[in-house]
Amino acid sequence: MGLLSGEFTEQDLAFDETKLTDPKKFKRGTLSDIGLGAVSGTAKGVLSVSNAASRFVEGDEVADKRMQQVNEAFTPLNQGQAGQVASGITEVVAAGTVGAPLGPYGMAATVGLGTRATEHTKLTQQLGVDQDTADVASNIYGATNAALAFLPVSNVFKKSLVADYAALVVAPTAAGQALTYAEGAYLEGKGYEKQGQQYKDMATDPTAILMNLGIGTTFYAAGRYMNAQGNADLPEAEVHKAEADFNATVEQAQADADVSSMPNVAETVDDLAQHQNNINQAIDQVMKGEKVNISEATGGKLKTLDDVKKYIQANQKKVQPTLEELSNNIRSSISSRLAANKNNSSNDE
Repeated sequence: MGLLSGEFTEQDLAFDETKLTDPKKFKRGTLSDIGLGAVSGTAKGVLSVSNAASRFVEGDEVADKRMQQVNEAFTPLNQGQAGQVASGITEVVAAGTVGAPLGPYGMAATVGLGTRATEHTKLTQQLGVDQDTADVASNIYGATNAALAFLPVSNVFKKSLVADYAALVVAPTAAGQALTYAEGAYLEGKGYEKQGQQYKDMATDPTAILMNLGIGTTFYAAGRYMNAQGNADLPEAEVHKAEADFNATVEQAQADADVSSMPNVAETVDDLAQHQNNINQAIDQVMKGEKVNISEATGGKLKTLDDVKKYIQANQKKVQPTLEELSNNIRSSISSRLAANKNNSSNDE
């Protein structure tokens, strides 16, 4: 007689598609999974630090229950592997960001405390480990993560980019995976064989390694950024020296380009002057929309490809004063003619 009364007619049952279809488990796209995982990880990372601070007052048992509620509330349903990796990375990075105003030591401290709180909650609330065992295991975990955060962000070596990355990210990640295996062995020694095996498997799991490398890389980049910001104001003498070196390099490159562009090997000053005149004439013709037609060839001996190679390979620090002066004249002439033609075009409009 109607759906509200709870009575169904035969026709209603015929159109009941829920009996005719097999509902599939909802699965979001990869990008959506990563984005949602990053948001949830950020929220859990910030809250893990506050939860760690509250433990000094209310103790681990109470704090574990509240942190478990946070995990359940902020973990998306049907989260995929990509979302788990994104969540794991942003959770640690967010915890470190809380301590960023205090520098590398502050970041390491908040990472250590936050991850220790998360790990303690996981051991007691999800894996059924007793409080004393969870204390030791989570202390190892938190100290390890504090070190993994501090080393990349500390910028302690300041050698080459590749060498520093290997020493501050790759090596600590390998050490962290070894400590994960040690934590598993500790749990097994306390009678938690199944839980301990999970940690041993995690020590060689590619996803876990990738996630820890991602965390280390993020802190490594943050350390380089903070170092660059801290050294933004260089001494004036160093600035002038850097400018002088840069200008010298540019001028040398321009001189090389000028000489290399000449079709002949100049033998006299007149040859160089003719080259300058030809350049000026070519510019005039191009600016007027005419075809380039040089009336008199540049003097000197015809240049070969070997001549160009020899000049470039020599990497001369200085050029002859006459050649350098003419090169400057050529560049000045080009600049002035371009400016003049631009002004003429504006006046015509």
